[in-house]
Amino acid sequence: MSTTAPATSTVGVTLPAPGNLLTIGNVINAAKLSEKTIELSTCAQFGQFYWPHFPPFAFPMVWFGLTQKQERQHGFDAASNLGGRAFILQFKVSANVLKTGIYKGTRRFNCQHQQMQQLRTAFGLTPGSCFYFFPNIGTFSELVVVQGDLLSNSYMVDVAHLPAIIPATHRANGYHYAYLNAAVPEVTITSEPFKPKKVYRANNFLKREIDKSQADFPSSKALIRSVRDIDGTSGRIADLFFKNAALVVFPHW
Repeated sequence: MSTTAPATSTVGVTLPAPGNLLTIGNVINAAKLSEKTIELSTCAQFGQFYWPHFPPFAFPMVWFGLTQKQERQHGFDAASNLGGRAFILQFKVSANVLKTGIYKGTRRFNCQHQQMQQLRTAFGLTPGSCFYFFPNIGTFSELVVVQGDLLSNSYMVDVAHLPAIIPATHRANGYHYAYLNAAVPEVTITSEPFKPKKVYRANNFLKREIDKSQADFPSSKALIRSVRDIDGTSGRIADLFFKNAALVVFPHW
């Protein structure tokens, strides 16, 4: 047996205009964007960016979430059958912009040491296969300021440009701080500071790949072989690696 309750009337109530204030749909006191919001927005904007450059009616890309083991297993199988080229994005998000100190003006992200080392070990010899994705947008209000343009305000670091042996973090929680200076752009990773040799603004990176006669991304099958090696290790390591990550496949590239 179902029950019903009367809805509250909005007659005579002035409602805010849609789109004027993005935070109105957010949970109170939770203005920070989630990795899932960044992931979904990136997926949509990647597709919008690439679509004009592919033949009519061709599917330019397919995205697979990698959080759950069964989900990624099906994703790996599908990617192998789709062929083409592929890469992985490891999403980060931060609302923490420093106001003082030597990293003043930078946005600070947290990166787990074991995950970073696993990424470098698995993909360090295959440039273009896996990237950290650092948005210089961390709150709903910041998203409003840039009118939702995530790609022009996000930065990518190829894990192949990290040291083969990641310096120890020296923090009890096992996390590094990664400081994004979007003005350069550059990323400094501590405790023992080092900087990846290249940092790409996402929209410039995508344009560069489109302008090439052949993209630098590895074949889907080659990438999946490396990924399966990780998934074949202990569940804890695999789940750590795949947290907030997505597999991007270009079947026709």
